[in-house]
Amino acid sequence: MYNIPIKVESGDCQWGKVFHQIIEVAKKNITEEDKKEDLLQCGRIVKNMAKEKSFDDLHRAFRLTGCHMKITDGNGTLITKIV
Repeated sequence: MYNIPIKVESGDCQWGKVFHQIIEVAKKNITEEDKKEDLLQCGRIVKNMAKEKSFDDLHRAFRLTGCHMKITDGNGTLITKIV
């Protein structure tokens, strides 16, 4: 009745891919070991979330609500925006 998406079509959700790319770029540019370990842990979490299709649920929620997410660095510079 309201054209609410029942599910996210396969390949529609790119969150896992985007987060993985951000983490990979950050790992190449980081020199502090403790922060590198944090990034490795984030990478493992993103991998598990992608495998469990958790990002599909988040993506659907964002589509239903019209929410946006901005990822910034420590200085407030925009890294990426997820719509």
